[in-house]
Amino acid sequence: MKGIEKQPFKTIIMLMGVNGEIYYCNINNTKLIKGFLRMLDIKALLNTGGFVKKEVDDYIMTADRLSIDNKVFWVVTVEVEDSNNMYKDFSTGLYNRNFWEHLKSGIIKLPGGIFYSLIVIDIDNLKECNDLRGHIVGDKAIAMLGEAIRDSVRENDIPIHYGGDEYIIILPNAELSDAEGIVERIRKNIKNKSLDEELTIEFSAGAAFSDDVSGLEQMLQLADRKMYNEKRRKKKFFI
Repeated sequence: MKGIEKQPFKTIIMLMGVNGEIYYCNINNTKLIKGFLRMLDIKALLNTGGFVKKEVDDYIMTADRLSIDNKVFWVVTVEVEDSNNMYKDFSTGLYNRNFWEHLKSGIIKLPGGIFYSLIVIDIDNLKECNDLRGHIVGDKAIAMLGEAIRDSVRENDIPIHYGGDEYIIILPNAELSDAEGIVERIRKNIKNKSLDEELTIEFSAGAAFSDDVSGLEQMLQLADRKMYNEKRRKKKFFI
């Protein structure tokens, strides 16, 4: 999506001390590096005493012990695997959970100085689809809703398959009213797709708004509460 800061590297090389201090790095982005250090838990790995190799998501990290003038250092590398696929969810064509985690950690940046809305979507009747018609149909429902979301969002919006039957959509420069309009567009599209496939798919949604891009987790929690409130209202209505 436009406006997302792409990763400016294929390989990161660092020279570190035994306490995790960085003496050299080929990437001049302190926040980015700190995000990797947290994600990879390098300090814990450095205490193992020898060569270490660890794979986390789509990253391969190695740490090799080095002695110079009786001082111990570590040479650390972080390599990115296929960057075209690392953030793609193949069941829906949306971004994946890995992408969301890297947004929160600061490894991927959204532009500041603008406001955002965030939508949470959860399928209401996935268990029913799985129980009555099998998991293949349930997987099809997940893919169909992903397609309906792709067809409904704007060019700069960021649709994410969070996992299972849950989705997140980040909407740059969108008020809550814009988010509600997109939710209704998704409802219309999934209704049409459901009729074509003779498969009923219903979902609940919640939205939140913020002018602080660093508050994604708080936005998610607020939107999630609104989504579950909608689910509870539906259950009371049908009881």
